[in-house]
Amino acid sequence: MTALLTIYPILLCVFPGCSTRPVAGHNPSRVTVTFWHAMGLQHSKILNEIIAEFERQNPDIHINSIYQGGYDSLLTNLTASCTAHTNPVISQMYESWTTRFLEYGLLEPVEDLASKYGGLSKESRQDIVRVFIEDNSWDGKLITLPFNKSAYVLYYNKDAMKEIGMVDEKGEGRAPVTWEEMRDACIKYTRRDESGTTRFGFGIRPFIEGYTTFLFRAGGRYLDSRAKTVTFTNEAGRLTMDYLINLTTKDKVAYIEPTYLDRAFGGERIAMYVSSTASLPYTEKAVAGKFQWDTAPIPYPAGREKVARTLFQGTNIGIFNNHSPEKIKAAWRFLAFLTNTESATTWSVGTGYLPIRYSVLGTPDMKEYLRKNHRYKAPISLLDNGIFESRVITWEPMRTVITDYFEAALNGRRSPDETLALMKEKCEDIINTF
Repeated sequence: MTALLTIYPILLCVFPGCSTRPVAGHNPSRVTVTFWHAMGLQHSKILNEIIAEFERQNPDIHINSIYQGGYDSLLTNLTASCTAHTNPVISQMYESWTTRFLEYGLLEPVEDLASKYGGLSKESRQDIVRVFIEDNSWDGKLITLPFNKSAYVLYYNKDAMKEIGMVDEKGEGRAPVTWEEMRDACIKYTRRDESGTTRFGFGIRPFIEGYTTFLFRAGGRYLDSRAKTVTFTNEAGRLTMDYLINLTTKDKVAYIEPTYLDRAFGGERIAMYVSSTASLPYTEKAVAGKFQWDTAPIPYPAGREKVARTLFQGTNIGIFNNHSPEKIKAAWRFLAFLTNTESATTWSVGTGYLPIRYSVLGTPDMKEYLRKNHRYKAPISLLDNGIFESRVITWEPMRTVITDYFEAALNGRRSPDETLALMKEKCEDIINTF
């Protein structure tokens, strides 16, 4: 397992972590399952409520949930702990991490645990959103289960759209559907005076997601099905790069901002931006009732609606196999509980993350949540349209390369063609290295 350090060099150390929950009394007969996660603030509150309910129903198990900080810290700590044989029983993990842990034989497939202990019937499995099942399966076997999932959508100012004449049949401002409509809306909304541009049609962050969200809507992908060949320099990739760079450097109607864009949106400096559903509460706070706004699917190039897909992100939950059978069984009982309809409803309603099961949509709590939160309906409508980033072990360094070159292109330091060529070259170097 020392090979884990070849890609993620870290310091081997013992770190205490930070348990978010006290142990409710000492019971020597209880099985303790250590659970590492990256859910802070309000999210950890909801998570701990679910854990408390599980422990109430399963008094023979204690879940020692330990907050590891952000995802980068979680990965570093997981890598170090696996090398030192001090890893938790269960943890959040991204797909590329799962691929790595599988290669080193560290995970217990949840499909095997379900077969052995029950807890995931055929009907229950079919109830999990299809793209989540696909994303959690390797070689046709379910390895992990989905947890906190979000979809990328277009946030748009309805009043701004009405101002420029983009309205629906009721005369209310509507979102652009195609890239052509979006560009037209950006041009019409952008304003300039002697001091410069006072407002922009669109805001974009100079990170890989700024490119990925539009690449997927154009029907493009980063790698082929074998994850060995770069494909983002094909027609869809070139179309995407040209479109976004033209918005920033040619039309000059897109505002580039490395921080989150909810404040620029709330301050009416931009009329639209793309972000995940995790931005909904922050945008609500930033707008503070100053104007009408909503969410919609991200526009796609005209004629490509059948191949347009939506970027989904978020982690899954996996169980490590280097623990006692009692702890692994207890971890599976907890994971089955965490991902059942009732818990999944509590999680989605409490956090705004996507439902991981279709049955969640039929629960009274979710129906009431949708009634009160109409902006959540757009991402819900995209459940079967989702697609995830690559999950190969080389994906993390490739993400860094793509972000770096995309940022340079957005700011006019490289042409779209040069950017794609360099991105392809560097990504192929990474693939060939490993």
